[in-house]
Amino acid sequence: MKDATVSARVEYDVKKEAEDILRSLGIPVSVVINALYRQIIERNGIPFSLTLPKAPRTLDTMSDEEVDNRLRQV
Repeated sequence: MKDATVSARVEYDVKKEAEDILRSLGIPVSVVINALYRQIIERNGIPFSLTLPKAPRTLDTMSDEEVDNRLRQV
């Protein structure tokens, strides 16, 4: 039975963009929040990694071959 309310303050633009995506998928926000909470319970923690990304490599630290490979990927 759904009888609890969750309230959180988020940035307006983040909320709007996320809700627009969910609306286009036909998924109510409450379903996503409920799924997240269930995953937290199932995994006994946050269901995704919360780590800082590696610092991006700069061109001056890459070999010529690495730069060429990166440019080919673009």
